[in-house]
Amino acid sequence: MSELLAHVRVVIAWLPGMSAATPAPIRAEVSAVEYYRPDDRFAPDTNAARIALAQDHAAERLPADARG
Repeated sequence: MSELLAHVRVVIAWLPGMSAATPAPIRAEVSAVEYYRPDDRFAPDTNAARIALAQDHAAERLPADARG
């Protein structure tokens, strides 16, 4: 559970920078189905990197007795 929370915290921390990086479009340019299409963003290696980042983040933020 701590790793899931860490993943959510990491993603939320990225949002301000991602939002500031590009102006908001006037309308959606892709549908949810198109956005979540299978490609390198959701490849096994990419997902493994996200999981590892969340695990590292959880390990740094939580005391040892609260992990896991």
